[in-house]
Amino acid sequence: MTKSLVTVGISTRDRNEIVKQSIELLIESCKSHQPLIQLILCDNNDVEKGMSNTDVHSLVARGVEYISEPLMGKSNALRAIISHAQGRWILFLDDDIRVSLGLIDAYLRGIESYPDVGIFGGPISAYYEKEPTAFHRMALDLCPAAFGILPVMTDTEMSVQDDVLAFGGNMAIRRDLLARNPFDTRLGMFGGRRVSGEDTAILTQILQSGIRGKLLVGAQVWHHLAPERCGLMAFMGWYAGKGRAVRRLRGKRAVWKASRLTFRDIGERLVQRNGRHNQIGIQALS
Repeated sequence: MTKSLVTVGISTRDRNEIVKQSIELLIESCKSHQPLIQLILCDNNDVEKGMSNTDVHSLVARGVEYISEPLMGKSNALRAIISHAQGRWILFLDDDIRVSLGLIDAYLRGIESYPDVGIFGGPISAYYEKEPTAFHRMALDLCPAAFGILPVMTDTEMSVQDDVLAFGGNMAIRRDLLARNPFDTRLGMFGGRRVSGEDTAILTQILQSGIRGKLLVGAQVWHHLAPERCGLMAFMGWYAGKGRAVRRLRGKRAVWKASRLTFRDIGERLVQRNGRHNQIGIQALS
C-alpha cells in the first residue's frame, strides 16, 4: 500500500448539522489508515453562524483539524485547505457528502495502481430525505450533473474533449499540481449564490497541461439531496450558476450566448433522452 499521506478537506457553510454527520462517517472510513490521513474542515460561515465551540472541540478531539476562512467563497475555503494540507494528495469532499467506508481504500489503491495519474475522482450517487418527485426523476435522468450526480460504471480516463471529468464533491488532486493551478476565487459558491465551475475549471487546466486523470469506480460517495434541492428551481439554478460563471470570466456580452447555449443544451438532452426511451421500447417489443 502507498505510503503517501492524503489530506481530506471539506469546506462548509450553513450546513452545520449535515457536515457533522458526514464527518462521523469520514472518521470511520479513515480509522484504519491513521496516521496516513489528515482531516481538515474549513468553516466558511459568518462568525455568528459558525460551528459551536462544543462541536469544534469534539471534532478536534477526534483528530479533525478545524480552520476558519472568513473571506466568503468556496474557492477561498479550498485555498485555505490547501495552505494547511500536509498530504502529497488532497481529497476534496463536499459538506453534504456521505462516504462509503471503503472510500479511502479506493483512493489509496488508485494512487498505487496508476502512478502517472495526477487527478482522481469517483461516482456520486443521490440519497434523499423523502421519495423524489416524478419531475426530479425526469430531470435527474436528463442532466445528473445539475444535482451533483456522477455515474461511473468502470475505471475511466478523464477527458476534457469528451466532457468526462470528476466533480468537486469527490475528487483528489496531487498537491504539487494545485500549487501551479490554484482555484479561481471568482468561481464557486458565494454564500447561497452559485457561481459554477471552480472544480471543472481547475481540472480542465491540469488535464490540458498533459496530466492524466482517472475516475475510480470504487471511490463511491452519496450526495444529500433535500426536497428543496430536487425541484425546478434547483435544476434551473444549476444553469444560472453556469451563466454567472460566464459573466465573471468573460463579461456581460457573453451571457446572452451562454443563455442560448443553455436552451440548446436542454433541448439536446431531451432529444437524447427520448431517443434512449424509444430504443428501450423497441427492444422490449422485438
